[in-house]
Formats: sequence, structure tokens, C-alpha cells
Amino acid sequence: MIALLLISYLIVTVLAGAIADGLNDSGSKKVGHVLEAAEVGLALAGATIFGVTGETLLPYLVGYIGLRIAFFDMAYNITRGLPVFFQGKSSYWDLFLSRYPVFGVMFARIIFLTLGVGVIIKFF
Repeated sequence: MIALLLISYLIVTVLAGAIADGLNDSGSKKVGHVLEAAEVGLALAGATIFGVTGETLLPYLVGYIGLRIAFFDMAYNITRGLPVFFQGKSSYWDLFLSRYPVFGVMFARIIFLTLGVGVIIKFF
């Protein structure tokens, strides 16, 4: 039960950050900055809320990173009104991903989703 709550919490945290970035890049900076602060607050508070200790810090971070890789870009694209699987050409992350076909990137996202969820289930 705790693992399911943590997974949901981290997905909300990632979505807050993705929507914040999308809003900031679309010109809605006031709401974007509020959501950006919420993302940081949620990420830091989550460690306390879910009792992260020295033994579970790495799984917490791996879970967060896995879920972020799985969901962030798609939520950002939806917020910006772009195609869901759009791959930009401006950031280093975009440049890295643009080397690979969309189906390969989606396959990698599924692997990271599985990793993030699996690590949280195992350790929480």
C-alpha cells in the first residue's frame, strides 16, 4: 500500500514539474513558477512523508528518476500543445533522444517506468 502511494506521489511530483516547465515556456510564468516550487517541495517532503532513510534514499531517487524519464516529456508536450511524442532539438536531453527513433525512446521509457515502479515496490 505504501509503495502504491509513493508511486502516485512521485508521478504527481513529476507532472507538477513538467506542467511547470511547459507553462513557463508558454509564457504563463506565474503559475509555472508556483508549480515549479511545488515540485521541489513535493520531492523534498516526500522523503520525510514516506520515511526515507539512508537505506532507502537510493531506491527513492531511482524511483523518482525512472518515473521522471517515463512521464516528464509527454506531460510537457501536452502542456505546450505539442504532439505527445514530440522530440525537441534545444536541450542536451532532446539532442540525446533525437538520435533514436520514437519507438526506441518509448521502449526505453517503458523500461524506466518498470525500473522506477519495481524499485519502489521492492524497497517500500
